[in-house]
Amino acid sequence: MKNFLKKIWIELSNHNRYKMLSAIVCTGLLLWFHGCQIKTRSISDPNKLLTVPELQAEIDSFYAEQENDAAKFEALARARAADVNEQIAFRKFVYESALTVATNGGLDWFNLLASAGTLIGAGAVADNIRYRIKNPQKNT
Repeated sequence: MKNFLKKIWIELSNHNRYKMLSAIVCTGLLLWFHGCQIKTRSISDPNKLLTVPELQAEIDSFYAEQENDAAKFEALARARAADVNEQIAFRKFVYESALTVATNGGLDWFNLLASAGTLIGAGAVADNIRYRIKNPQKNT
């Protein structure tokens, strides 16, 4: 048997040397391509190697995180825009009220003086209460 294998080897190596070499190289390459998975560096950690499905999962999670951040940003932007719209509406109300007062001949001075008197009276009451709290012996 040993002799037979040696004869086959001599025959192959003398007459079909390059065919045999190319067959061995092709077989090795096929086994290597089939057996080794494709790997590349991770997007988030360049020191880590990932296979194609792992890379796809990382990309999907990145996009999901970006969509989540975009949704949070959009909600915050809507809230800020609503606040701005409320301030614009209040300013418009003040301007329209001032315009109405100016076009109708002015303010109702009696009501304005009555409101001012009410505020001054409330201030006087608050001062009286403060004085009584600070000087309890003079309350009699």
